[in-house]
Amino acid sequence: MNDANQVLLALDNQSNIQLSGDAKKLTEGYVVKGSKDSESLQQLGRAMIRSKHDMAMLEMRYNNSAQAGQSDSMKLIEAKFYAAQAQNTGVLKQLIRQNPNSVVSAFAVGNLLNPEEQFAFIDSIATQLKKTLPDSRYTKALAVKLDPLRATAVGSAAPEISLPSPDGKPVALSSLRGKYVLIDFWASWCGPCRKENPNVVRAYNKFKGKGFEIYSVSFDQDREKWLKAIQTDGLVWTHVSDLRGWESAAGQTYGVKAIPQSVLLDPQGRIVAKNLRGDALEAKLASVLK
Repeated sequence: MNDANQVLLALDNQSNIQLSGDAKKLTEGYVVKGSKDSESLQQLGRAMIRSKHDMAMLEMRYNNSAQAGQSDSMKLIEAKFYAAQAQNTGVLKQLIRQNPNSVVSAFAVGNLLNPEEQFAFIDSIATQLKKTLPDSRYTKALAVKLDPLRATAVGSAAPEISLPSPDGKPVALSSLRGKYVLIDFWASWCGPCRKENPNVVRAYNKFKGKGFEIYSVSFDQDREKWLKAIQTDGLVWTHVSDLRGWESAAGQTYGVKAIPQSVLLDPQGRIVAKNLRGDALEAKLASVLK
């Protein structure tokens, strides 16, 4: 047994679990009987293996296209990546729905789904688990993870932000009320952020005259690098930063743990979507800005 040759089991101190398979290749086609939770874990494991393989293949194709300078192919592969990601999330959610009162579901929703993107679903499962498995450490950990996200869940009123702009004057998020506003958390040193910026620029140019604005919050600490990135990437919208990096007041308010991250607000300041990127951002804006 080692890291590459192992299986996960769920032990409840009651079931008589029978595990069979090739000891040298245990992960390949093992059979588990006597524990519904362990059978669920097996299904979960198989889904994760397929997902990891699919994503790795798409990432390899994307990198090859990037090296060859094939921008059209990169866009197609990126779209397939997001589609595969959505499909894999759907598979996980279906497995969880089939076993809403299982410790496996508590483990899965807490560790395998993105709480930012799947808050409503995860919250519904967490509510059920509080009734059926209140003492489970997974249920308790899930509550700790979800509580800070409630303030920025889809449908909630967006917390206020007021930080200095490049000229030093504070600009409040609420000053843009009346338009759809994308709060864009980024930094000049963040590679994925800089790669996403052309998509954000394209969306801004397409919808800026139709009631759409962007409020970019930088996690920079170096003012000059921040301003240079704004100019280099052509980001001609509202920018703010307290230049405190990961200690950004806005980042802490919104629970930002990784960037790029974005939050879309409606004209009344309510959160309507989170982490829309590339074509998904344009599609959402096209649907709300008819």
